[in-house]
Amino acid sequence: MELIKMNRNMKIALAMVIVVAIVIAAVAIVTNDNDEKGDTYRIAVVKHNFEPLFIADELGYFNDAGVNVKLVQASSGNDAMTSLAAGHVDLAGFGSDPFLGMIDKYGGDYKYIGRWMMDEGLKGAAALDCPYSFNGDEKGLVGAKIGVNTNVSYYSLLLKYLSQTAQGDIMVLQKDGGYDKDKVNIYHFANDALSGALTTGKVDMIIAGATNINVVERNPTLYKYVVAEEGYKGYMSVGMFSSMDLVEKREGDIKKILNAIDKACDYMNDTSTKNKAIDICMNRLNITDKNIMTKYLELAEWGVKLNDDDKESIESSFEFIVKNNPSKYTGTLKGLTTIDITDYFDYRFVR
Repeated sequence: MELIKMNRNMKIALAMVIVVAIVIAAVAIVTNDNDEKGDTYRIAVVKHNFEPLFIADELGYFNDAGVNVKLVQASSGNDAMTSLAAGHVDLAGFGSDPFLGMIDKYGGDYKYIGRWMMDEGLKGAAALDCPYSFNGDEKGLVGAKIGVNTNVSYYSLLLKYLSQTAQGDIMVLQKDGGYDKDKVNIYHFANDALSGALTTGKVDMIIAGATNINVVERNPTLYKYVVAEEGYKGYMSVGMFSSMDLVEKREGDIKKILNAIDKACDYMNDTSTKNKAIDICMNRLNITDKNIMTKYLELAEWGVKLNDDDKESIESSFEFIVKNNPSKYTGTLKGLTTIDITDYFDYRFVR
C-alpha cells in the first residue's frame, strides 16, 4: 500500500515537472520570437540615393554596430512611405515630397530622424538637341515639354526654379498629351518610364537625377545636359523616417543604425576606398558603366547630418507642392499654412 502511494506521489511530481517544463519552453519560444522581431529592423530602400545603406549592409557595418537590419526594396519614395505607414517596415528612406504626404495623413506620428544625402537637386536635365534651356536666355523653357515624376522632390525643385525665373505662372501640368507652345509643359512619368519618354520624343528633356546621367552617358551624341543657370539653389535631401513609437522605444538602436550609415558615407568619401564603394554600388544597382556610377556619387553630399538646407528643402517642397496641387491639398497640411519643420525632426545621430 505504501509503495502504491509513493508511486502515485512520484507520478504527480513528475507530471508537475513536465507541465512546468512545457510552460518554460513556451515562454522561451515567445520571448525569442519577440526578441527577434524587435531586434531585426526592416528598412525600406529605393535604388539611387540609398548607396550608403547598401555599403553598410555589404560591409557588415550594421552587424558591427550591434543591430540586425534587413533592407526591403521599394519602387519609389511614396511606396516606401506607404510601407512604413502600413507597418510592413520599421524605418523607411525617402525625400521631401513623400514626407509631406506622411505629415498630411499622419501628422506628428512620424519623424525625420536623420538624413545621409543632400544635393542641389536641379543641377540640370537630360535633353534632346532642343532650343530650350535653364541658362536664363530669352526663350528659357517656354514651349518645352519636360518629363518629371511629379510625386518626387525633383518636381518641387523644378517648380521652385520656374517661380524664381518668372516662368511659374505659365507652367501647365499636361494630361492626355496636351501641349501649349506658350507655356512650360510638364508631363508626369514614373521613374522607370522617363528614359523611354525622352528617347521616343514624347518630351524634350527629363529631370530625374541618376536617370539623366544614364541617358546622356549611354548616348552622348544624341543627348546633352541642360544645366541650370548659375546661382540657382534648390536642395533635395534623402533621410530616414520612423514612427514615434519606435523612436521612443528604440533610440539606442536608431543611433547605431545611423552611425553605421555615416561610416558607409565616410567609406564612399575616402579616396582610398572610393573605388571599392563604387564597385559595391554598381553590383547592388546592376550598373555596368563605372563612369555613370562615379558621376552620380559626385553629384551629392554624403554624410549623416542635418542643417538649414534640410529645412529649406522640405519647406520649398511644401510651398510649391501645395500651390500647384489644389486638388490634392487645399493650401494647408494638417491645418497648417506653414510648417515648422523642426517639429518633425527627431535627430538621433551621435558620432
